[in-house]
Amino acid sequence: MLIGLALVPKVRGQHNGEQKMFNINILRKSSFLLVLIGNVPTVMAVYALYSYLPMLAESTGLAKLESSYLISAVGITNTLGRILAGWIADLPHISALRMTTLASIIAGILPSIFLLCSSHATFLILSSLFGLIISVIPSVTSALIVEILGKQDLSSGFGMLTFVRGIAALAGPPISGLIHDTTNSYSASFYLASVELIASGLIHGCVVLLLHKRRHQYQAI
Repeated sequence: MLIGLALVPKVRGQHNGEQKMFNINILRKSSFLLVLIGNVPTVMAVYALYSYLPMLAESTGLAKLESSYLISAVGITNTLGRILAGWIADLPHISALRMTTLASIIAGILPSIFLLCSSHATFLILSSLFGLIISVIPSVTSALIVEILGKQDLSSGFGMLTFVRGIAALAGPPISGLIHDTTNSYSASFYLASVELIASGLIHGCVVLLLHKRRHQYQAI
């Protein structure tokens, strides 16, 4: 988490040689602030699901060994999905921001559907699908930052975003665990994960509209 803030560009100062500088001005850009806010529920939901998906499967009667395979399925399809998402993001006229918006909303449907699963096969299929869809978000992060801030602030933006994601990753599982302990059910935690992912997609969608409006105003001048 703290390493994220260290991912800043190096510049050569006039008196002290090479120094590190973080461009604080990126926090004044509303579009980037919305991206930071939108990443919080995404990461909270993903890490909570990683933590409690095997337990949910076990609660439906699956063996512990079978339940453990679900995270492996997420990891395998996530790895393949990152390669595919990176290739798609490099295509002309493809927006990393729009890809993130779409992936977040689609992925947001799946945690609620997990609650309907009752067999190892259905859990495995949904886990694989979730890993594939959610892989889009980290794959296009750099392209998304460049789309919003430009290449000159890529390192500062990436560092700040990594820091925020780290905080969200720490907060997600405990909050879901507290909800489970309060309700004595995994349903509320998985419904919350759905809400968080869809909310993240809607926030990123607002960024899409904001940038579109700014480009339209700029072209009108």
